[in-house]
Amino acid sequence: MAGEILVAKVSASVIHGGRTIILTAGKTTVRAGHALLTGREHMFMPLHVDYDVEAAGEPGDDSGGEPEGAMAQTMRASVAPDDTEAAPEDAESEPEQAPEPEPAPRPDAKTVRAWAAENSVDVPARGKIPDSVYEQYQAAQD
Repeated sequence: MAGEILVAKVSASVIHGGRTIILTAGKTTVRAGHALLTGREHMFMPLHVDYDVEAAGEPGDDSGGEPEGAMAQTMRASVAPDDTEAAPEDAESEPEQAPEPEPAPRPDAKTVRAWAAENSVDVPARGKIPDSVYEQYQAAQD
């Protein structure tokens, strides 16, 4: 059907027109006939809309109807389940990256000042403790 909207079945990165395009399964959409589909039809499936919002009246009447372009605002779209997982031959998968570990919390200033006094490290009695003192404290704890 002309104008049918298709949604990606797989997540992948593909080269199209000299640019890298990221496809996200269930999110990336394309209209039928678009050049991006050529040779990649197996990576897409029709998008099924469960609910549409329709205007109260027709364009031009006084019943509060919305303009024609707003008559089909999608409230929720779901992708029909598909058990076939097509492995894209011309696409490279993005490697999964582990989240970076959160840095350990800094020890409280009172503890660092006490350690600095015991170890002859210069540290101001008040105010911000320099990062170098924290680093020396951490190194001494390891």
